[in-house]
Amino acid sequence: MAESIRYRLKRIRLQWQILFWLGVWGWGLLVAGCLMPPPVASTHPLPSNVETLSQGRLNASSPKRKDDVLKTRATPTSQQNTLPGGIIIQVTPTPSPEIKIVSTPPQQEGGVPASVLLEKVPIGKQTRPLNCEFQSASDLIWYYGFPFTWDEIFEVVGHDPNGNPHVGFVGRSFDDPPGRLYPYGYGVYAQPIAEGLKRIGIHAVVHYNESQTWLKNQIASGNPVMVWVTANMEKHPAVYWTAKDGKRIKAVRGEHTNLVIGYDENGVWVADPWDGKRHHYPWSVFLASWDILDRMSLVIQENDHANP
Repeated sequence: MAESIRYRLKRIRLQWQILFWLGVWGWGLLVAGCLMPPPVASTHPLPSNVETLSQGRLNASSPKRKDDVLKTRATPTSQQNTLPGGIIIQVTPTPSPEIKIVSTPPQQEGGVPASVLLEKVPIGKQTRPLNCEFQSASDLIWYYGFPFTWDEIFEVVGHDPNGNPHVGFVGRSFDDPPGRLYPYGYGVYAQPIAEGLKRIGIHAVVHYNESQTWLKNQIASGNPVMVWVTANMEKHPAVYWTAKDGKRIKAVRGEHTNLVIGYDENGVWVADPWDGKRHHYPWSVFLASWDILDRMSLVIQENDHANP
């Protein structure tokens, strides 16, 4: 009997101990919750170009100025194509320039500014010895927001196996040595470039024999001008050949294209695709080179008309 009573007392004591420690644990949680500090807002601010929901629609802001040109570049894929006439092109991805914003310089009353430089015009570096015209054309249209690579432009321009650069690209390959004449190399003239750009919805205009004043007006209006000159503006005599279609072709060794992107009283600034850099040439040197192929030029300008 005594053993049974002791067992019951021991059992009751154990139950009270369990209840006591459960109570202590519960009070501890309550006190800890009361003493816990309130949550703190993040110290990392939102990016400045993102609107918050309290400001309205959540989106990334973009330039609003009418004279700014936003340019983005896609990444082309690499492939090799063989065209009629045996020309081989290796479609090589061209390094993509950063987003460019180009501002049109203000006009001065009574004439153009004394000097203008479109500093942010993209200057891609050509990846093949004879693709200068296509790289210049690509940089030119990207200035206006049309993301086409040089090889995509070639696809809408094409190759002329008859040796007429007024019809298409002339040469056996883009890897022909620069400075040679047909059939061992050459390039393409303005008209096929303009016609190819029109096929992809871009209105390009071809000009011949324009003046220095015209060139300044184009640049002062924010329009880079693609010009057919010679490499390094070196002076070479014009040469001629007869294409297989019977047309007499005027040409020059070292035929090359640049984008005129600025001028001052001493000369012009050009974007040269050969090295992907900007260069300055005296007016006399530039004009002598531009004269050789009759000041052949191409601009993107909706209200102009090509000269015959």
